[in-house]
Amino acid sequence: MSIWAMGGRIINIYRRTALLIDAGALNPDASIAMDRQPSANAFLELTVTGAGVFGTLTVNGDVSGVPTSEVVTFTGNETQLTVNRFDTGTITTIDPAGWDAGTFTAKATGSDGSRIHGTTTVAVNVRGHLNRGISANWFNVNAGVTEYEKTWFALDYTSLWAPREGDIFVDQGNGEEWLVVSDPSWLGSHRQHHWEIRVSRNQGSLAT
Repeated sequence: MSIWAMGGRIINIYRRTALLIDAGALNPDASIAMDRQPSANAFLELTVTGAGVFGTLTVNGDVSGVPTSEVVTFTGNETQLTVNRFDTGTITTIDPAGWDAGTFTAKATGSDGSRIHGTTTVAVNVRGHLNRGISANWFNVNAGVTEYEKTWFALDYTSLWAPREGDIFVDQGNGEEWLVVSDPSWLGSHRQHHWEIRVSRNQGSLAT
């Protein structure tokens, strides 16, 4: 029986991430659209891997309300930071030039080098099975006046997305918010069947 058939919870899955482009191919003939925008004005940390011939990446967006294109030059597989701090919601594309191959990622960074995280939606209306008290070494506890609970979620396997540590599950029925606290594992031997995911919950909101 699938988890979808037996699951009694319908959840939305959210992810906190600084990534603006998850993995872009360095094709000099095509611009790379942003996967998401920074949640605040941010410098862009650009990391290149797997390239043999190096070139430039041009970031197009607004800086202090003025349309700006900044060219970042690479001499190897490395990480570079933009000089400009781009306005949130205004970055349009990143244009590669001069590359033969490779991939890159883009992250949002503050002036002190810290990551600027935003919340992105991974999946909605996912049916899951919540295994409260599934094992003796992963039991529910109460600490003071605030309920702190540990348990497992089971979700059907899909190749479209994968849960990961740090994700937030929000139950549509009662509003409970669960934090994924370890790397999820899939079960089903040679054919993936479902995910088993350790989660925890403090009474109250995780502020998605």
